[in-house]
Amino acid sequence: MNYFEEFERTYEEAFLYKRKYLKEAMEKDARFELDRLGGSFVSDKEYREQILPYWAGYNEKPDKLWFDYFGSRDSVVNPAFVPADIYINKIVPYINDLRLRYAYSDKCILDRLFPDVKQPVTVCKCMSGIYYDSDMNMVGEDKAVQLCLNHNEMIIIKPADYSSTSSRGITVMNPAEPTPEKVKEIFKKTGRTFIVQEMVKQHPELASLNSDVVATIRVNSLLTENGVYIPYSILRIGAPGEKVVTDGKGNWCCEIKDDNTLHEKMLVMDIGDKVDENGDTVSEVLDAVWAGNTAEAKYPKGFAVPFMDRIRSIVRSIHPRLPYFRWLGWDFAVDDKNEPVLFEFNEVPGYYTGQLPVCKPFFGDMTVEILDDYYIHRKLEKNHIQNRIID
Repeated sequence: MNYFEEFERTYEEAFLYKRKYLKEAMEKDARFELDRLGGSFVSDKEYREQILPYWAGYNEKPDKLWFDYFGSRDSVVNPAFVPADIYINKIVPYINDLRLRYAYSDKCILDRLFPDVKQPVTVCKCMSGIYYDSDMNMVGEDKAVQLCLNHNEMIIIKPADYSSTSSRGITVMNPAEPTPEKVKEIFKKTGRTFIVQEMVKQHPELASLNSDVVATIRVNSLLTENGVYIPYSILRIGAPGEKVVTDGKGNWCCEIKDDNTLHEKMLVMDIGDKVDENGDTVSEVLDAVWAGNTAEAKYPKGFAVPFMDRIRSIVRSIHPRLPYFRWLGWDFAVDDKNEPVLFEFNEVPGYYTGQLPVCKPFFGDMTVEILDDYYIHRKLEKNHIQNRIID
């Protein structure tokens, strides 16, 4: 067995283990959340007569849980919802070449990939332990520290590699406050690959929803042979007092409709401890509830997201530069200069920023085409060699 055969064997074993773990973990979390989202509403008859026949053509028998879960906002019975385990373990690794995720997901190279798209002002970067200024000139750690301390605006220090999800490990800092030693401590804690950027001053209309947190606009896009298809977008707002949007702590997300107004129901998410059927505490489980556009909502009826059409246009123009990733989630803000600002793109868009809050299948009108290709035609297999490793 040569090196490459050994690599493929170990990669496959690791993937299969992760696939099993993810399936169990996702189902466990979803069952906890479903009660808060309204509980089961799909009848056994609907499951038997609508959902199972749809998936039988793909030789799958998905759990009814996922159709209760993803249809919970509007109590919609839709067999085209893609169960989370099938989405994460099968569809995404097929349409995206995840071997390249480790390089392309580095936020430090985002300005090199999209130099024509506005991004937050960069103060400095650290890539694999090597420090750079905003022009990619190599500098030492001491110089990077001084670049931070000499900056005149609030800055944000965040991990920049593929594992930097859900806003973990982010530090927001006033450069006038810390000592050089404190900055070095933050650098060490953040890791070997991170980026330091100026905090975005957001558009006043979005700031009116929550002035403490910069609102994030998530646009999911699918690259096809005929162009870029955008099935849906959502707006994410963090909790008052927080500095960044996370997957908890009172964060809410709401579908942005085609006319750029927000849907009448939003998904409010929080992190809390849960107790399972055995009485054991399960910590940091996402607690999600639906909230209507009432006194508890954070936006006025008919609120329109500013410059949403411009953001969609940018996504359609730049997604073709990443042909190895057919399915991406893009995160934008709108600044006080009325310009969209690109934060990052996600190679595995999650269901908390997709199917769940919008109550629609992941790939919209192209869901059947994607499923048919994965299970039957395998057209994309000619483009990705990783399928023989993981399937």
